Amino acid sequence: MTPLSSPDTIRVYADWTPGALDVRQALWRWLPRLGPTASLALQHLATVAEFTSPALPGSSTVDIPEMATALGVKPYVLRHAIDRLVRFRCAAWLSPEALAIRMQLPERARRPEPAEATS
Repeated sequence: MTPLSSPDTIRVYADWTPGALDVRQALWRWLPRLGPTASLALQHLATVAEFTSPALPGSSTVDIPEMATALGVKPYVLRHAIDRLVRFRCAAWLSPEALAIRMQLPERARRPEPAEATS
């Protein structure tokens, strides 16, 4: 679910929910389901979440337009990729400006439920 507002900066938190694979190991297994932009976004956001700022315990700030430029896409494409991560339960919105990234994923990507896919 996309937050109602689309801020240019978001806080990223690490979600250590147990899973079979580290997020970096899961890249090649999840790539066909997530797509290239969402997969790269997941890797980047997981790295950011893992190395948090001491000024903001538990979170780091990500500038969406800057990250989009680094990935070679427009900001709206990156926002769609983040929404895809949420649909596949690789991430979850905690608030309109805070995103939790799963650091461990199941071995296989599961398809979103039909109701999740349309929202």
